[in-house]
Amino acid sequence: MLVSVIVPHYNRHDLLLRCLNALRQQHFGDFEIVLVDDGSTDPTLSELQPLFSVWPRLRRLVFSDNRGRAAARNAGLALARGELVIFLDADMDVGPDFVAEHWRFYVAQGAGWIGQGRIIGTQDPAIRPMPSLWTDASCARFATGNVSVAREILLRLGGFDEAFSGYGFEDLELGYRLMQAGWRSA
Repeated sequence: MLVSVIVPHYNRHDLLLRCLNALRQQHFGDFEIVLVDDGSTDPTLSELQPLFSVWPRLRRLVFSDNRGRAAARNAGLALARGELVIFLDADMDVGPDFVAEHWRFYVAQGAGWIGQGRIIGTQDPAIRPMPSLWTDASCARFATGNVSVAREILLRLGGFDEAFSGYGFEDLELGYRLMQAGWRSA
């Protein structure tokens, strides 16, 4: 297995179905999807049940209660078999080359992780890169809505810090640890 796409979700069945449909259209063959249901109380599980019998690359883990983003991502990481792990939020809609492009950058760049980049393909003069006030703020690009990391690196660093609760910062903190360990983004 080359790539594992980890999709944690909580009460987002409508958006999750759209995300999964986009992942079904991928042009990359050797990947799995690890769904981590973080204690959803909506009809997510019943609506997804038919997919598991017809799509063997789909795997899942279900928590009985909501344990938070970091715990859900770590549980997905423990279940993942891929050399490269892509974290994708359930409300993301991706193109058909999404997985292939992550793999291509991982192989070509030799980077520890591939993070979010700048906005490209826009002609709007109001959108422009802002000057950096920091010498290296690359860890700020480690936002788990769309980021990939070599699984071995994540395991070595201990995954996400589950002491973070609520929304956010567990990803930036892991990005900081990646940077401190000498890993750079592509």
